[in-house]
Amino acid sequence: MRALKVTAVFLILALLRAIPAAGIDAGYYNDRANKYYEKGRYDDAIQDYTRALEVNPDDPVAYYDRANAYYLKGECDKAAGDYTKVIELNPKDEEAFYNRGLANFCLGRFEEAVRDYTRAIAINPDDADAYNNRGNAYTELGRYDDAIRDYSRVLDIRPGDRNAGRNRELATARKAASEAVTSASDLGSGEGFPTAKDRQKGAAAVVPSGGSDENRQDAAFYRSRAKAFIEDGRYDDAIREYTMATDVNGQDPESFKGRGNAYYEKEEYDRAIKDYSAALELKPGDAEIHFKLGNIFSKRQQYEEAVNQYTRAVELDPLFAEAYNNRGNAYYRTGLFDKAFSDWQKGIEIRNGQPGVQAR
Repeated sequence: MRALKVTAVFLILALLRAIPAAGIDAGYYNDRANKYYEKGRYDDAIQDYTRALEVNPDDPVAYYDRANAYYLKGECDKAAGDYTKVIELNPKDEEAFYNRGLANFCLGRFEEAVRDYTRAIAINPDDADAYNNRGNAYTELGRYDDAIRDYSRVLDIRPGDRNAGRNRELATARKAASEAVTSASDLGSGEGFPTAKDRQKGAAAVVPSGGSDENRQDAAFYRSRAKAFIEDGRYDDAIREYTMATDVNGQDPESFKGRGNAYYEKEEYDRAIKDYSAALELKPGDAEIHFKLGNIFSKRQQYEEAVNQYTRAVELDPLFAEAYNNRGNAYYRTGLFDKAFSDWQKGIEIRNGQPGVQAR
């Protein structure tokens, strides 16, 4: 399964390209991972792709699919590592170079992104998306002439491409602003003339940090930073980054879920419920969200609703041991002792008896 190909563009968002995996027998774990991936359960997919690679460590498709899952989770560094492994196994894989360029852009490694897009273009000289994204990286590096050339190449390949046209206009504006500030500073360093720091601020100010989607990083970039903040316990910083991600892409369930998790950790449960509900509306069927909602209602002693949420979680994931355990706790609180003991026993059996199952 070669999933959608994400595009970490400077001004626009695009989807991963679909790459068929015809003739590749990924086996049991790969098949299950693909199902998890399609449902947006990227942690479970990554776990199964990893198991598949333990069986067959030279399978480029499993590395590629796992890299895509990491990218969609915002773990761009891990994604870049897996794309690198694909390239080692298949040095002419254009898609792996292209996607590693996305991951490097997400990490702010713009020189590396330029090199990756250049390799992709060498393999496929008519890849308009690669030219566009390389132009984005050039823009971040302040190499505006190179960026303008790349955006123009996109327009040669796809005449009338609105995104490339906007990107070229903004790169041209940045170039003009940068040259104007530089010219002013060349007149002297007296009062009223910009310093080097001022020039840097002036160039950056041409493209505002707010406003339209075209003026921002892609959602995965902000999710990646938010995840790092959560791992450090910096929940307010994570919420800020997830909010940026939802501003960029208001249809991204992972951003709403991530912000919901941050609110959950802060015990701001009303806000967590609101974000979890938004995530489920965009992408129903997330067992983990139903599990977290069950926990919130349990903490509020709303045990009937907690049972409903835990039940939905185990319907979606029959091997969700912790959901059985916590539903048992809710049953116990309401005096349904037989159901409680049954659920606790089920959780124990899953942990101890089922291959490949991990408690959450």
